[in-house]
Amino acid sequence: MGLQKRRPCGAVADVNELEYISALHQTGKDELREDGSIQACDIVAFLMSRHGIKVAEEEVEEKIICTFGQQCTGVNRMQHDNHSGTSTTQSNIDRQLVTSTRGCLDLIQILALLLIPLLLKATQTLDQAQQESNTNRRELGTCLHSQKGDSRWPDADIVENVLRMMLHDATGDATLRPLTKELLRQILCFYGEAEASNNEQLLEAMLLAATSQASTDIEGEPILLNQHSFAHGLTHDVQHYNIEFENSVTTNFQDVFLGEEEALKKGNSVTTVRTFSSIDYTADTFRSRDSRLAYHNGTAKTHVNMLTSSFFRDSVLGSIFIITASSGNVSNANPFLTVVGICAILLFNVLPFFFEVSAGVVTTEKSTEGIRPVLYYLTVICGFILLIDPVMNTIQRLLPKSSLLVFVKKHMDNTRLEAEVKRAASFKLNRLVRNAYDVHKVAEQDGGIAQGLETRYGIAMLAFAKVSDQKEELDGFKQTWSRIWSRALFNDEGIWLTTHVLSGNLAQVIVCVLLAALFPTVYSSELFQQGLDYLDKLVPGNSQRWRLVLPLFFGLVCGELTIISIISKYIPSSVNTVIQFRSGGFESLKGSSFLKLRYALDNSSLLFGSIFWGKYLRQLNW
Repeated sequence: MGLQKRRPCGAVADVNELEYISALHQTGKDELREDGSIQACDIVAFLMSRHGIKVAEEEVEEKIICTFGQQCTGVNRMQHDNHSGTSTTQSNIDRQLVTSTRGCLDLIQILALLLIPLLLKATQTLDQAQQESNTNRRELGTCLHSQKGDSRWPDADIVENVLRMMLHDATGDATLRPLTKELLRQILCFYGEAEASNNEQLLEAMLLAATSQASTDIEGEPILLNQHSFAHGLTHDVQHYNIEFENSVTTNFQDVFLGEEEALKKGNSVTTVRTFSSIDYTADTFRSRDSRLAYHNGTAKTHVNMLTSSFFRDSVLGSIFIITASSGNVSNANPFLTVVGICAILLFNVLPFFFEVSAGVVTTEKSTEGIRPVLYYLTVICGFILLIDPVMNTIQRLLPKSSLLVFVKKHMDNTRLEAEVKRAASFKLNRLVRNAYDVHKVAEQDGGIAQGLETRYGIAMLAFAKVSDQKEELDGFKQTWSRIWSRALFNDEGIWLTTHVLSGNLAQVIVCVLLAALFPTVYSSELFQQGLDYLDKLVPGNSQRWRLVLPLFFGLVCGELTIISIISKYIPSSVNTVIQFRSGGFESLKGSSFLKLRYALDNSSLLFGSIFWGKYLRQLNW
């Protein structure tokens, strides 16, 4: 249905997605750093906007950025540029001096962070296989995760293959050899880490990390740099990371900080701040998406029908309702805010349906004109829907964490959605590694390595250039909806359908239903019946009422079909746009217009009104 397009695929798409991540996290308004680096100020802004964590830039540099070693200074950056033969203007040098004096993470370091869970899985697979081999109890299927094809677990031979590539490039021979300082120094020098290769303390730490769990069959025999020692060296300092988090229905915040008591014991306590609902609406950090959809599509448009003064109801009471009713719909909301939300919902949605009062500009007296009775019922239904989340949130505070209600509640709010994103991250990182390895396989097929003409690294770079033009078809209309229904789009691709997109789409559905319900009301109205009577008398013996009924009917049908067509394509179109940005079909980090596209994200709330009234006017135009 016109949605299919082509996009980059394979390793090229993975690199483009890393650049897209960097482009989204950079907080500059005037330009983007094309090297993809993320500075401390970007991390501070992300922690505040997404998790409400208040932290200073100095603390970010100390606890996050400095874990990768010494920070790059402006002098070192210029020396590196001169050494690599690049020429820059004085203005570019000045800009580098300013930006590089503060700590930053480049794309390689960001990728290293993202690969930690995958490396831990690979190490676990190797340890399991070694243990089974030593005890001679290998059974079929015992090492299930290491089998090729598992979408979220690395292949068992990936660590050894990468190690042999490194040994081949650094020493000219892929044969495994004893692990020594000289070997580590040789590898570091080959990959451009000359300063690190001269750091004796670093080399000692690397040896200790790689050999801490290694053993030899013969006492006194040197330990080999094999897949086991290599894997343990890579994961020695990240053992506290729990790879089971990706299968738990929890948020990233809960995985890191667990709870106030456990966080204090581990020294992971942080300062959090509360944000207003408008900020939560932009960043999708509220607790329940379903409640937000009910606010904007049911309550916000229907409860006001019980009030007389349009200005007062829309500007004053409408704002009061949204602020108070949604006050408890935030992560880790205190009980008082939750009670305030419950009271606001009862006062504005439920009670006016059952009681009739009239006090000045406020009245709950019902009208039977038009579709107002339908709106009244819709109001109270939405009110009961809105009560589900705060009431369940209040009850679960009184129950143990293992209770059934707590389990159900997790699957009803944003916790489930964020858990799907975690699973998608595992799937995509494993795919990234396999795509990168496929590039090396292409390099081997070219024959350059077998002839000893190039390093594996160099041949792989040439192979990457060859596959850079490869593209694949995006999912079409049916495929996208099928993946949404099966939730593969969320568990594999990590697509997050923002609330303002869903609210706008649901608003279109409401317009479609209400306008269809409006047809019988218009047809039975006194004015319309007078028009029909006039057409009956216009030509004696030959009624002409079809001249009015037929255009109205076909106009309604065509308008409804138009709205249904737009509704069905809106979400697949949004999904395809996101995937195009991720894979590089649309430029991000190096695109001149991306800054304009990502600017003022809070303006996305305007989509709701434009979608609703746009479809309403479209229907009337028919």
